[in-house]
Amino acid sequence: MWKTLIIARWLSAPMLRPRALTLSGAAVRTALALLVVLLLGCSRVPGPAHPAPNGERTDHRETVDTTPVEPTGIEVPPNATRYWSDAQLTEAGITIRPISLDDGQQLFGPNGPIPRPTTGDLLCRTGPHDDGCMCRLPLSCENEPEGCMTFERNVAIFRDALAQYGEERVHCEWAETGRCGEFRYFYFQGGIHHYEMRWFGPDGTLVGIRNWTDHTAYCAGSTLSQWVGQVPRCTELVRDELICGEVCGELAAPIDEVMNYTR
Repeated sequence: MWKTLIIARWLSAPMLRPRALTLSGAAVRTALALLVVLLLGCSRVPGPAHPAPNGERTDHRETVDTTPVEPTGIEVPPNATRYWSDAQLTEAGITIRPISLDDGQQLFGPNGPIPRPTTGDLLCRTGPHDDGCMCRLPLSCENEPEGCMTFERNVAIFRDALAQYGEERVHCEWAETGRCGEFRYFYFQGGIHHYEMRWFGPDGTLVGIRNWTDHTAYCAGSTLSQWVGQVPRCTELVRDELICGEVCGELAAPIDEVMNYTR
């Protein structure tokens, strides 16, 4: 619990408090897989993670797995808009299904409860079960007086938590910053099965957040993953800095994450 509280200190963008734990069949399989990697060492990113190329060594740790991962084949046209629209997601094979979120859950920001959306979307591709879909919500911080988190502030708060509590107490398995086209990102893996990618626009302001956990915590207990805000259009991620932990694979482009989390 104390690790969760420490991590929550720097997660100041709105968070969705999960409902009571209910595991689907897919979630049970995922949880068992995560238990195995926890026993064996560095845990790979679930879903859209790609291994490091050519067996390269990451940081000073073990050589990562180089098993190839099949790419989605989705490319960004030269004249594409900055973000993926609903029409473009549909054209890429995503089905968008509205869903009601009126289940008593609350969104929490740095200063406590904040207004939460009553409806959202399920981004789906195959299969009849919601846990094969991705929850999508609007970025509520855009309507808050202080606006959305900036990249610089996000990194500064995280570094402050590391300096105050240490890497072990923050439970940082892997945290890094990087770029993808005109966007910057902050990735964190750690805590209690917490995998989060934050995307920041050209002006440094938060534009999107991707979350994954080991149980159906999102969209009223429907999905294992969630996208909040917009999906940036970029294809190649370049790491700027490994802040703590160790690299356990290769992070995927935004559209690849959406496609892989909805497979």
